Amino acid sequence: MKANLYLVPHDFSSVGQAALNYAVHLGKYVEAEIRIVHIAASEKSVPEAQQKLTEIVAQLPVSPNLEFTSEVRVGNIFTDINKIAMDTEAQLIIMGTHGIRGFQKFFGSHAIKVINSTNVPFLIVQEDTPVNAIKHIAVPIDISSESLQITNIAADLGKMLNAKLSVIYEPVHDFTLNNRMNIRLGIVRESYDNKGVDYEISELKGSGSSLKKINHFMADNECDLVAIAYFSNALFPQFDTFAQNLITNKQKLPCLIVSAISTSNSYF
Repeated sequence: MKANLYLVPHDFSSVGQAALNYAVHLGKYVEAEIRIVHIAASEKSVPEAQQKLTEIVAQLPVSPNLEFTSEVRVGNIFTDINKIAMDTEAQLIIMGTHGIRGFQKFFGSHAIKVINSTNVPFLIVQEDTPVNAIKHIAVPIDISSESLQITNIAADLGKMLNAKLSVIYEPVHDFTLNNRMNIRLGIVRESYDNKGVDYEISELKGSGSSLKKINHFMADNECDLVAIAYFSNALFPQFDTFAQNLITNKQKLPCLIVSAISTSNSYF
């Protein structure tokens, strides 16, 4: 078994395959076991699912960095992805999203529900997310302590990929809140300086919503990935709709995201 274990849920769709392709791409940078997992609806469907996974693994490229394993488990994605992640001590879950459809816009996308079920970080890709080298990572934060929970995870990924991180924030004009923001930025600076991360801290410019400003920053600065902490009821609008829109961003960038609860120091 490799030291790192990346979990890839696969529903036998093109979206599931996109997630697997991205996991293989990460294998260029780190040794890892890639565990491909299918959640079956019933015991009856297990043999067919196992056969499909065997065929998928057989078509994967041979790499000295990667070990491919597979598993079929009867259950549902909203509880069993977390169980498998805990059982295997996975460092990262790489998952595809079908986007936000119909009533999911009101009740939460499937991706958000799965993300909220575990404290393991996710890397979410869309069906047509380009598999490119990641050289620039956007890390939006705000005055809340929860938003900082992505910063160390993003730093570990950035060091692994030799990528630059741009920590971006929206200015606040209230004296007390501005002081709080400066404290948050100071925490990030100290952490990143200690880690030896290539980074910059940038204030978001322009008008419109926070989401619009972040998207403009990512486009203007040719970012390759966005990293966020997911939480609800925050002062910054980083709740379900905000996170969903970054996950399904129009640039098709992969999204590194963690549910804002207790996390360990390094995942990569």
